[in-house]
Amino acid sequence: CLAAVGCLGLACIPAQAASATHADTKSFAISLPTDSGRPPLADRTYQQAMKEYRLGHHQEAVRLWKLSAAEGDPQSQFALGSIYAEGDSVAGEAPDFAQALSWYRKAADQGHAAAQFNLGIFYASGQAVPRDMAEAARWWEPAALQGHVEAQFNLGLLYAQGTGVDIDLREAAKWWEMAAKQGYAAAQFNLGVMYVKGQGVNEDPTEAVRLWQLSARQGFGQAIDVLKTLLINP
Repeated sequence: CLAAVGCLGLACIPAQAASATHADTKSFAISLPTDSGRPPLADRTYQQAMKEYRLGHHQEAVRLWKLSAAEGDPQSQFALGSIYAEGDSVAGEAPDFAQALSWYRKAADQGHAAAQFNLGIFYASGQAVPRDMAEAARWWEPAALQGHVEAQFNLGLLYAQGTGVDIDLREAAKWWEMAAKQGYAAAQFNLGVMYVKGQGVNEDPTEAVRLWQLSARQGFGQAIDVLKTLLINP
């Protein structure tokens, strides 16, 4: 069976495969800026907001993020989306999915990978928008192309299951290979299954075992169980 593990963000893709394994989930933390070319004022404001947030001054951080987000800074827009998605009692902000969706969309439209991923999660879970797996796939793809590993894994799962997209095992294998190369244990396990079955890739049991060993070394249960069955050490 392929693994369908919980993805980072607001919700998980429903498990379609039998005996699916679910990993612990967690939400995106406020991330450090990685993009460039933002307006200098927005950049300085965002940096100051991050400093205030780390010091525990969440209300001031949110105030500054709102200023920077209004200037069009995608990192600040993503930060506000994260605040509203989960709520922040220190900042006095209750969860507000509509606000989170709005800010994530603004950041996603500017190419912010984590915002694109979380926006896809909204559509996958039906939070604040009608559930639409095709729309989830549409947002996960640009995030995956930027190297977002959970988006890569989720796209592989969609193509393997034919959820929101047509079944395409070559596409599934492609995205899982990208995630596997980044060390994502569930993708390593699933890609190994593909190599055993010759689905989407040429059959190669040796490569399957190699991938399962990589996955098992990270503690991925299904990989460990398969290797035990084969009497092979991780």
